[in-house]
This record gives sequence, structure tokens and C-alpha cells, in this order.
Amino acid sequence: ERTRLSFLLMRHVLCCGDSLTEGLVSFRLPMDPYGDRLEKIARAAGGEPTTVVSDGVCGDTTPGIMKRLQASLASVAHGHFRHVVLFAGTNDLGMEANMNDIADLVASGVRACLAAGVQRVLLVTLPGHRQSMRLRDKRESCASYADACDAYNDRLRALAGGPVHIVDFQAVMPIKDPTLWSDGLHFTGDGYQLLAEEVY
Repeated sequence: ERTRLSFLLMRHVLCCGDSLTEGLVSFRLPMDPYGDRLEKIARAAGGEPTTVVSDGVCGDTTPGIMKRLQASLASVAHGHFRHVVLFAGTNDLGMEANMNDIADLVASGVRACLAAGVQRVLLVTLPGHRQSMRLRDKRESCASYADACDAYNDRLRALAGGPVHIVDFQAVMPIKDPTLWSDGLHFTGDGYQLLAEEVY
């Protein structure tokens, strides 16, 4: 049974992450956040008016993402978020950070969300392999990145249960589809649309 975001019962959604949340297609084009597309999908479905806040920062790593998450959860300007979508880890793994350290930070972010009264937390898995070809020149490094990505995604999946859900983007994002990838790391508009639909 599909258990994603119950938009008929919600108002505020926070999408927190890096450039893949900010919506970078290329440095020559405007940002195209999947959160904007998510809001359109939700509003078309009816129910309560839905506001999606996209908090993505190009180049940010998980420590920075978690700091911004804490600030957003505490901000009275945004009001209370009912749902939070976390899409983190791409830049960390590209910098060869320890995947267990990244997953531990995400787990701490999940706990912070639940402590703040968030009803549902969605964790997005990394597509991984296409990114590794972009981020790494040596074949052995590509393999290492892909393995770390798989292990990190498994750690995310292990966090699922109760109000914590997985958006398994790794399972649905084709690796070599130029209509969905703009540069091997970031997505095209169609790629961000696919992500929004999977989150919904």
C-alpha cells in the first residue's frame, strides 16, 4: 500500500536538501525545485491548500542541511510543518565522507522532526550510479562511490517505520536516460517531475 504524503490532510511541507532540492538543472537555466511541482500536484488533487517550502542549497552537505532543518523546524515564520522530505548525501559521498556518519546525521534529523511534531518524514534514496560516473574519473572510484551509495540507501531504508517513510528514488530513476538527467548529477525538468510524483 502506498503511504506517502496525505495531501488531503496537510498544509505545510518542508523539502530540505542540496542542489537536487533547490532544483539545479544547469547553471544556464533557472532553478526548478521539485517542491514547486509537488505543490502543483497537491493543489490539483484538492483538499486543504498546500504550501511546500523548498529549502535546498547548492553544494551543501548533510551537516549544513541538518542545521537548516533545525532552524526551519524552530522558525515561527513558517508555522508548523506537518511533513518533511529529506534528500541528503549526494555531496557528502562525492567528497568521500563516511556513509555511516551521513546516515547517523539523517537519523538525528528524523528524531528532530518527530520531536517537533512533524507527522510524517520522507527520506529520499540517492539514484547513485549515474552520479558516480559524473563525480569520479577513475573506474575504481566510481565503483567505490556506487557501493557507498548503495550502503547509504540501505541505512536510510532501515530507518523506515511508523511516521518515517522511504521514497526509493534509486529504484525508479533510470541511470542513462538523458531526458531525466541534465549533466549526470542534476535532473532535467522531467527528472524533477518524476521525483515530485514519487514523493506524492
